[in-house]
Amino acid sequence: MELEIKDMSTDAIIQKDIISNAITNDEYIKLFSSIPHWKGLIPVEWADTVLSACVAFYKKYKTAPKKQYILDYLNQNQKEFRFSDGVLPSMLEFINGIEEKAINPAFEIDNTLLYLKRRALAKTKDRIEAALDADNVQLAEDALKEGKPSKQDEVEELDVLNMDDALQEATSVNEEPLITMGGAFGELVCPHIKTGKFVFFLATAKAGKTWCLYTLASMAYNSGR
Repeated sequence: MELEIKDMSTDAIIQKDIISNAITNDEYIKLFSSIPHWKGLIPVEWADTVLSACVAFYKKYKTAPKKQYILDYLNQNQKEFRFSDGVLPSMLEFINGIEEKAINPAFEIDNTLLYLKRRALAKTKDRIEAALDADNVQLAEDALKEGKPSKQDEVEELDVLNMDDALQEATSVNEEPLITMGGAFGELVCPHIKTGKFVFFLATAKAGKTWCLYTLASMAYNSGR
């Protein structure tokens, strides 16, 4: 599938931004490199190839590769790629047209994560429906299980908002927190986020730890602290 540049849908705009930001923005590719599962989720034939090159470049040089490196990489290795006919020229045209622009990396990575999660759920849904259409219940169950935590990943869920008074008193702090977030969760967590402190988050798999941490990281970035 080619990436349409004109009259793009919202998803196509997000796809374009993911690829452009990964190529041009140091902070964005730093954050993107920490995402564990993204391959196969962007329905552009060459997206995994380009993004893998960006991630590999960042891990080695700690900076975004910029478009000239990606163009050179693609030109030098084009015989190794198995793209459909006509894809390589359109891909090179797209990358040539990328312009560096000022972005908010935390905001962009939030959009990326939401998009990837939605794509992953859509792919799981399609696999389940296809398996059920083929009357293959086992295959449908296997697809469903891939989206659930395995036994070794499961941990006992703690109701941290209903701890007893003694534990609350033992973990209380009086210094001003680095980040202030509203609500019960903010009242519980933010007082412990201080310079020099080690804070860990414990919850069941898929409970939202990653989203929480990205939210806190975004708030810290935007606050300049």
